[in-house]
Amino acid sequence: MNIYDKLIQIAASVLEKPSDEIIPDVSLEEQGADSLHIVEILLQVEDRFGIYVPDSAIVEMRTLAELATWLEENN
Repeated sequence: MNIYDKLIQIAASVLEKPSDEIIPDVSLEEQGADSLHIVEILLQVEDRFGIYVPDSAIVEMRTLAELATWLEENN
């Protein structure tokens, strides 16, 4: 399973949506996420990938595609 698949799985679980409804290039807010959802997604990402995502990076990442790129560069 690649990074995109893992991120989609995490977001789908948190947002309680089927994974085929999660679009990596669309902002999480546009897909129904509020700030608590985003925090939960990032906590699960940190746990699953074993990496700390700093607050400064969180502000810059609006989509799962941006998060995947950040993970590839920082993991």
